[in-house]
Amino acid sequence: MNIRERGAVFGALALSTAAHAGVIGFDEIPATTLTEWGDGVFASVGTVTAGYAGFTWYGTQSQSSEGAPAHSVGVFRTGGFANGYSAGVTSGDQALFNAWGAEIRISRTERFSFAGAWFTAAWNAGLTLSFTGLRGGVQVGAASVTLGTPDAATWVGGLEGMADLDELRIASSGGSLFWTAGGGTSFAMDDFTFGSPVPVPGPGPLGLVALAIARRRRR
Repeated sequence: MNIRERGAVFGALALSTAAHAGVIGFDEIPATTLTEWGDGVFASVGTVTAGYAGFTWYGTQSQSSEGAPAHSVGVFRTGGFANGYSAGVTSGDQALFNAWGAEIRISRTERFSFAGAWFTAAWNAGLTLSFTGLRGGVQVGAASVTLGTPDAATWVGGLEGMADLDELRIASSGGSLFWTAGGGTSFAMDDFTFGSPVPVPGPGPLGLVALAIARRRRR
């Protein structure tokens, strides 16, 4: 394959990927419950409801904490407090968090690909995030990323095995205390970016490029 042919393939790939991408910023969810997060740090908190943006959002915590009921996934509104939550909001004024540092599970009936998101540890430096992709209840991908200090957001994307999923699990562990107002393995996530495979009649962009290259070579 020559340079021109490679360029055509990459262009078609970019076109097909961008056409079906979605970004979830969590800013439409009411965050109205004022909750103390430790040593006088307060935040306005809400809950991601089932069906928000077409997904089911589930937390594995068995009790209510940090303003989020048991088995829920929370959202918070920025408040300028001294922890990683403030740095974790990368667009708008709200982001998702995992109450109690629990694993969160994001799922839907239609298959999707996890393209990436911004992550910030709430309290610990060197927090490890573990990603598990499932399809029909079977694990098809796994990856882990270690974040730096919780005073800046980190883009996590391009993970292997995170395509054609019906469920994504994100767990957090480890690290050492950085912000002393609280503690634990909670994280903030914003701008959750995903792709949706959409059936297209005919061969689609990549198929058309392949056909064009084959015909050109037969001349």
